[in-house]
Amino acid sequence: MSDEQKQETLPDYYFDRVRVTVSLFGVNIIISLSDESPADDAKPLPIHKLATLRTSPIHAKVLAMMLRKQIKHFEAESGIEFPVPEDVFNALDLDAGEW
Repeated sequence: MSDEQKQETLPDYYFDRVRVTVSLFGVNIIISLSDESPADDAKPLPIHKLATLRTSPIHAKVLAMMLRKQIKHFEAESGIEFPVPEDVFNALDLDAGEW
């Protein structure tokens, strides 16, 4: 199989949910997709698990730093900022000042 054929068989995902668990020896990142339409009766939306990504804590830390660097660079170069509502930071127990 050629490299081009291998590339065509790789999955390509969009996800809007993520769950991260960390242990001394590994990090699991579960990516999921919400149901396409919100329920009218306020029940939790079904979640469709797409994949589990597994890596070392060191690699996950470097990945987080790389993502931050790339997004901040894009925002600076494009003049477009991606605002995150304060209630999202609060719900995820994140400090907006760390960004």
